[in-house]
Amino acid sequence: MDIKHCSETQVQFVRGLDALAYSLLAFGLLFLHPDLPVTPLGETGTVYVFPVLGIGGAVFVLLGGIRAGGDLAQRIWRLRLATLFLVALSPFPSWWVRAPANFYLLLMGFCAILSFLWFLMELGGVLREALLRCEVPRLPFEAAVCQQSVIYLSILPLLSVYAMFVVWYATTPGVMGLDFERLWFYTPRFLKVTMAVPPLLILRLLWQTRKVVLQSPAYRWQVIVGAEHEIEETVADVASSD
Repeated sequence: MDIKHCSETQVQFVRGLDALAYSLLAFGLLFLHPDLPVTPLGETGTVYVFPVLGIGGAVFVLLGGIRAGGDLAQRIWRLRLATLFLVALSPFPSWWVRAPANFYLLLMGFCAILSFLWFLMELGGVLREALLRCEVPRLPFEAAVCQQSVIYLSILPLLSVYAMFVVWYATTPGVMGLDFERLWFYTPRFLKVTMAVPPLLILRLLWQTRKVVLQSPAYRWQVIVGAEHEIEETVADVASSD
């Protein structure tokens, strides 16, 4: 379906999904290749904050502006809360890299990573709720799988690595935050790879949800999201076109 024939809410929702997808791609690229921000003028270690700000803009300006009803509105509110924590904590990992011996910065950097995983879970919940209302047979189950993958493939492995460091820190004299980098270096590679699976699943789901939203008729989409304020306008437009 052409985007010109979509309702205002549909267009806003799709633009929010597009902004989230591009921001997540940029964030992942900088995470996998931290040497990219290095320029002739020096290293810009906080450049990854810009994709995080893009995520915040997509959630608060685009998705947050949708006047949805029911469970979808509650899901979007929880997504905005998770995004707020993500944006607020995003500078700490970069600050810890600059001062790795500071245990406080290490702790806050760990909280920043957890907030990102929380954000992925809430984003999966928003997509699942939207797909359930669209009555798509398979995609809501995939959205639920994405949410579960964040728990079992990212949160639990990360907590296990951090728990090992906390035990090491508490039982071994002279251990500093700098040693966490060494522990991460010796973490099995397959454990690191599994942590990257949930963001890839979320990106795939974003693209699939985008297609479903664009293919939904404008009047049906207003009923789906509970945006009754646009239903009468949509009916009037359809009647005038006939």
